Amino acid sequence: MKELLSDNGRFVAIQQDDGNFVVYEHPNNKVAWSMFSEIGNRNEDNEDIPNNPPSNPNPNPNPPDFNPSLFATIEDNVNPIGMAYWRNINNHRDRNEMYIFLSVDDELILYTVSKSNLAVIGKKSLLIHHTGEGCYFSARDYNILYVTINNTLNRINVETGDRETVWQSDYNLWQCHTSYDDKTHSASLKDSNWDIKYWGVYKNGNQKKYDLHAEPDECQIDMSGKYLTAKETNNEKLQNRIITLSTNEDRTITNEQGSLGHSDCGFGCMIGENAKSQVPGALDYINLETLHRALMYSTGIWNMGYVSFTNARDWQIEKQKCLVSTPSELISVNLDGSGQGRVVCNNLTQSQEYEDRPKANLCPNGEFAIWTAKVDGRMSAYLVRV
Repeated sequence: MKELLSDNGRFVAIQQDDGNFVVYEHPNNKVAWSMFSEIGNRNEDNEDIPNNPPSNPNPNPNPPDFNPSLFATIEDNVNPIGMAYWRNINNHRDRNEMYIFLSVDDELILYTVSKSNLAVIGKKSLLIHHTGEGCYFSARDYNILYVTINNTLNRINVETGDRETVWQSDYNLWQCHTSYDDKTHSASLKDSNWDIKYWGVYKNGNQKKYDLHAEPDECQIDMSGKYLTAKETNNEKLQNRIITLSTNEDRTITNEQGSLGHSDCGFGCMIGENAKSQVPGALDYINLETLHRALMYSTGIWNMGYVSFTNARDWQIEKQKCLVSTPSELISVNLDGSGQGRVVCNNLTQSQEYEDRPKANLCPNGEFAIWTAKVDGRMSAYLVRV
């Protein structure tokens, strides 16, 4: 990458390997401008997009610093933890310790961490060769880790090592998700060449397949298990499909209507980045039953980042929070429509390459977040109390 420091030393301009041209504040690495984000958000039709913003959304929460109440480095030289919609932390409610899993040298490692000071008090291999991509803890069962291996989705008891195959398909399963009650699962169904052929849902021993309507990206079951959301690209424009599983009703939110990019699902809802919003770094909420939408937050820059709602617990969205990983910070966002958020900490990253970007996820209790970031040439895993 080519770098150019401004005369006053306040900004660094970088031509990245992916062709993006980015300007960062120096030395805290906060993105000030991104060519890709700027191009992606120039749209003359923006004013026609319904967004229902809350009054006075706050684009600039309290100034970024790095003084979290509780923070720890869990491990250096690890694999990236994957997307923000998968849980690397278990449900540790009413316990003094929590479990964390990471992939080190493509081997799944379980860490036992004290909640009082974030000290690692136990570490063991799960004896599973895996990059960690697409693995996630159950939302409810404290000792169950979901691991996808080719055409099977497995429940692994991290304490005993016992394995139960909950979904075995004729297709390779990719980017699996599971509802809150552990009864409904979704996946992209890939053939032997690893090309996506269908969107898949599995419940009570039955697999449903849904045809693709356009170029496939990914799908996700919501936390209630009632709705399947899918991202597809039509003429290079992203669209969202919402399928009601009980009726097979299939609705589409087009790119012009403000389809969501990086997103996560709660109970009957989807929250994520609306790249067509007039508001920079817009985090939108969509009710999957009514398709009513509202702006929940603005990062203030044309790059929202990644959202984690892995702590979703019920249908009362207004009483909950999510976590947004911007290019420079972790921000806890209120989902009550107030537009308010709080910077948890700087995400420490020294690289904006796709694989290196922090994509923090929350524990099911919403108390702690974990992420990986490239620091001093190493991919390290960090844990913070939110």
